[in-house]
Amino acid sequence: TKGETVELVKTIDGWNIEAPFKDQADSEALEDQLQSLLDEKIVDRIKQTESLDLSDYGLQDPVGKIVFTTNAGESQAVMISSKRNFENLQFVQIDGKGDVLTTGDTWFSFLGRPASQFRDLRVFRKS
Repeated sequence: TKGETVELVKTIDGWNIEAPFKDQADSEALEDQLQSLLDEKIVDRIKQTESLDLSDYGLQDPVGKIVFTTNAGESQAVMISSKRNFENLQFVQIDGKGDVLTTGDTWFSFLGRPASQFRDLRVFRKS
């Protein structure tokens, strides 16, 4: 977001920050945050039709995206809009196609975190 790409990579030893700098990530905190993303429920689904204009939902030019990539190289991107519906729910879309979904604020708040907030800030690291 805001022109910054944060790359987090899970290894056998835990999570690492690979971009925009290299450092250990706080694996416990990151696992908790990722679990909250995965637990976020879809509240509503707006069916994709020819007349569906993604700009109405802020998804023509999303505020950002979160890309999940497996070890096999398969990836899935979640596009996040800055727009909200009348219930204050966030608009998201998976892989930039298909239905527009509404969900809670978890995706947007995760997206807004700078890379420095993923660092492992404990003074004494076991390594």
